Amino acid sequence: MLKCLAVFVLVSMTYGCGGSEKLPTTLQPSNQARESTPLKRRGCDGEKERLVDVNEDGYANVRHVSENNRPVCTEIDLNLDGRVDVTRVFDSAGKTSFEQFDLDFDGRLDQHSFYEGGKLIRKELDTNFDRMVDTWIWCSGPYLSRMERDRHRHGRVDTWEDYESGLLSAVAYDDNNDGRAERWEKYRSGRLTEITLDANRDGKPDRSEQPSAFEGVAPEPVSCDGETLPAAPAARPATAPPPTAPAAPETGASAPDASPTTPASTPDAPGTSAPSAPTGGTGGTGTTGGTGARP
Repeated sequence: MLKCLAVFVLVSMTYGCGGSEKLPTTLQPSNQARESTPLKRRGCDGEKERLVDVNEDGYANVRHVSENNRPVCTEIDLNLDGRVDVTRVFDSAGKTSFEQFDLDFDGRLDQHSFYEGGKLIRKELDTNFDRMVDTWIWCSGPYLSRMERDRHRHGRVDTWEDYESGLLSAVAYDDNNDGRAERWEKYRSGRLTEITLDANRDGKPDRSEQPSAFEGVAPEPVSCDGETLPAAPAARPATAPPPTAPAAPETGASAPDASPTTPASTPDAPGTSAPSAPTGGTGGTGTTGGTGARP
């Protein structure tokens, strides 16, 4: 039980907050597409270190390093196997500036996360576990805003994706791996609306295709930092129409079988308001990983 609790506490420590960064959103890649690079482990050194044995097995699972009474970095062994899974580096203000993760606990890095003022702004990932970066992600607040991918595993970017509030808005594809896009897609509210192609390979779209109709659950926004996204704005309650006054009886008209001494009955007044329309909003979620250090 203690071991499980320790892992849970350590995992909860590895999640960062969403941030923002002004980045270009163009999907016109240059002839020199971003190249894949290896993930390299950073050291964690300083004047003093403090070791923590979470599960009391005689081996440290967390290592805190400081310099001049200021935190420098922390190494964490999440699965308690004696190897570093997460390394977290702090800036001069004591906020997280960089993290590196071994997500599958094989002793090799799978993700780098970069922060500004403690806010996550971008990530570099190795999604096929070959020790090379193949996916680059940028954040806008808590939302995914931009992504570049080496989809064909040729060593450089061949797919460029833009997002608006976490929903896919545009994609460019380099299908022949020449560093230039030949296919473009546009999306509205996360749904594909337009496809254009560069048939003559001059770098400009010259042919369009009609996307096939897609029915199903509407796409949900993608979180950049793994935290629950804010709920969508609630819908404004419906306003009931004003009550309609009953029509006045015609002059001189008499009700059948009514006694002249019996006052005519009056119809009930209509209601003055209608039930409010239900309101609410949903938000999507995303995931992220983290890892720690060995003493």
